[in-house]
Amino acid sequence: WDAHKMMGIPLICSSFLVKDESILAKVCNHTKSAHYLFQSEEKTNDLGHYSLQCGRRNDALKLFLAWRQKGDEGWSRLIDTYMKLADYVESKISLHARLELVSPREWTNICFRYISEIIDQNALNKELRKRLMQNGNFMVSKAMIDGMYIIRLVISNPEITTSSLDNFIEEVVRLGEEIEKELPHK
Repeated sequence: WDAHKMMGIPLICSSFLVKDESILAKVCNHTKSAHYLFQSEEKTNDLGHYSLQCGRRNDALKLFLAWRQKGDEGWSRLIDTYMKLADYVESKISLHARLELVSPREWTNICFRYISEIIDQNALNKELRKRLMQNGNFMVSKAMIDGMYIIRLVISNPEITTSSLDNFIEEVVRLGEEIEKELPHK
């Protein structure tokens, strides 16, 4: 679970939770290996000792305030909405003849690609993602799965609707067809 993705919280505020706090102290205590970071002679409980970014203070307050503002119910509803939207677009992709789900969805990340029998699929999907980003209407990431260049759609924006996802699918297919006409065939 990632507060940065799911809650729109700055990345620096993400938390890593463990059952046994001694594990975190061992992993994140930089005092011995990076003694130059903490030079205070005072015996203070500097939270920098317990954060992965070591030199910065713990930013959990931002996460706490965001949670406090929206509450358990508000965050629960938002994340449930993200999951429903991910279900929706996953279904649309799996039913579309030109699109292929590359891995089963476990959260709100949908990994898929445009499929073509006439040109190299990695080149096509790389160009497709590039054009999506250049157009500026849809922001998607990329990944390689088993040697396949894939498009990675993450549902994590409260402004996303089924209509915007329908537009996304239409744009992916339109661009895929356009690229098929332009790139060299196999």
